[in-house]
Amino acid sequence: MRERWHGLFWGLLLIVLGISFYLSMQGWGGWWQFFLIGLGVIFLVESRVRGGTGRIIAGLVLIAVGAVLLTGWGDWWPLILIVAGLAIIFNSWRRR
Repeated sequence: MRERWHGLFWGLLLIVLGISFYLSMQGWGGWWQFFLIGLGVIFLVESRVRGGTGRIIAGLVLIAVGAVLLTGWGDWWPLILIVAGLAIIFNSWRRR
């Protein structure tokens, strides 16, 4: 069973890398901002699938940092609202 989740993580990681490189080649910014966002999403999916909460905070932080770096430092305050909203949603899912 553990091997199945291990494969899911690495498969999603390769997909995120491919999408990141593709968007960067299309002029959407550096690949690493998209990679941070994608890695944060992978952490959230993994914590949801496995049932643990250990990677939720790390996932939300990676998404926030990647989004801030992608949009610029001047647009930070709406991202805090988005991250807070995501934290509330994932916290309500965790309680079920």
